[in-house]
Amino acid sequence: MRTAWALISAEGIKLRRAAPLRLALAAPALLAALELQTMFSRRQINQTDPTLLWRDLMSFGWALWLGLFTPALIVFEAIALAGLEHGGRHWKQLFSLPVPRWSTFAVKMLFGAALLGASFLAFTATSVGAVLLFSGARGLHLAAWLPWREILLTAGRAYAACWLLIVVHTWLSVRFAGFAMPAGIAFAAVLVGYLLLNASPSVFGWWYPWTLALSAWPGGLYELHGTWSPALFGALAGLALAPVAAWDLGRRVEDI
Repeated sequence: MRTAWALISAEGIKLRRAAPLRLALAAPALLAALELQTMFSRRQINQTDPTLLWRDLMSFGWALWLGLFTPALIVFEAIALAGLEHGGRHWKQLFSLPVPRWSTFAVKMLFGAALLGASFLAFTATSVGAVLLFSGARGLHLAAWLPWREILLTAGRAYAACWLLIVVHTWLSVRFAGFAMPAGIAFAAVLVGYLLLNASPSVFGWWYPWTLALSAWPGGLYELHGTWSPALFGALAGLALAPVAAWDLGRRVEDI
């Protein structure tokens, strides 16, 4: 336990004022600005049901966050976290410490999940804030109808669905130094994912790692398996694959 805490503390110190932390907060802020711009560009509000209006106003944010921002954020966070060691060639120094080598990579995955969780919290808060700001400006009085349960359940399902992708991209970013290879694989995978979804979203959406988060949103892919299936699959597959990925990276010391 003391060794694990030492590794976590060391990783936390390295993250102070580092790119991964700034990126985790900057992405939701950028999306909030886009949401506000989109909302205030609307000339008509058609919904009379406050609950449906909340869903309508937040749908743009959910679609962009889960379909574009979240996969990209996972990729860039994983590259940045691994880059802290690749850039300074610190892997050999870490491997000389009296700790299991796999634990070093497990901590990287843990911090990737923590940073994404912070981003999800920031997105939820800023997206709700954007709707409330728009509601106040237009006199819609939506504050009393805030669907907290639906919002938090959607965010929780989508976050759980991302665990598999966090493990995959942590492995790629540690295994291949630099930006080109991990980002190139991610870009190709996203393109393949959208091709698969266009072909049959109900078949591919609930298990393909790069579309799991979008599948966990009720307004997303409308797949036949329900929004809990991608969440459970992503979480369980991530938990199962994480020890395998950490063990594999631990035995590839000379390749890193």
